[in-house]
Amino acid sequence: MHLRFGTVSIRTLARLAYEMSLQPDGKGAATWLSGPIWWDFYFMVLAHHPRLAQSAPFKPEYEQLHWEKGRSADAAFAAWCDGRTGYPLVDAAMLQLNQTGYMHNRLRMVTASFLAKDLGIDWRLGERYFADLLNDFDFSANNGGWQWAASNGYGAQPYSRIFNPVTRSEKFDPDGALSNDIYRSSRTCRQNGFTRGGWPARSGSRNSVHGTGRELSRTDRRPGTGPRAHTGLIRKVSACSHY
Repeated sequence: MHLRFGTVSIRTLARLAYEMSLQPDGKGAATWLSGPIWWDFYFMVLAHHPRLAQSAPFKPEYEQLHWEKGRSADAAFAAWCDGRTGYPLVDAAMLQLNQTGYMHNRLRMVTASFLAKDLGIDWRLGERYFADLLNDFDFSANNGGWQWAASNGYGAQPYSRIFNPVTRSEKFDPDGALSNDIYRSSRTCRQNGFTRGGWPARSGSRNSVHGTGRELSRTDRRPGTGPRAHTGLIRKVSACSHY
């Protein structure tokens, strides 16, 4: 937030974080320091490649991708925006964004990967949605983050890497504390009970994958395993004539 509005210098923050990282208990400061480094890096990338401001992917070959479109894609995107995908961590993150204008950086990676690589929806739609709602919105950081997640940016993750929302939930929200806290404050999810990892405690939950209304079991809700791993971006990149 302070970086966005220029109320503090990035050099000041970097120096303080670096000094703290040298302390015996400075691991957290060292991890935090990577945030401003990426923020500054994306600012530099945009300065040297202004075409990115025209909604262009850094890697031109990714213009060949044909993203999901039509009524089904529109419904899936609306479910993602509203936090109705059926994946607790993704839904909790989107509800938090909608309610507060904030989302943790790790959750931004998970939700962005889910939109582009599991739903196969154009990353630029998600980029625009974040731009409208994030209180700390910064164009270069937001654009760079989304291009990283969709694997078409400078130094982006490989397109074959998909953030599994199930295992990410088990790793970063194992007891469902985050999911439960956000769901409790959301009128649309208040009636749903959640247990370990944020999964529904009983059948009949209104959450359903891709907003289709179809209820899935816990084992079904694993887009990063089995045949579902080759949906979304992987399928599309593989179909490009460039590859």
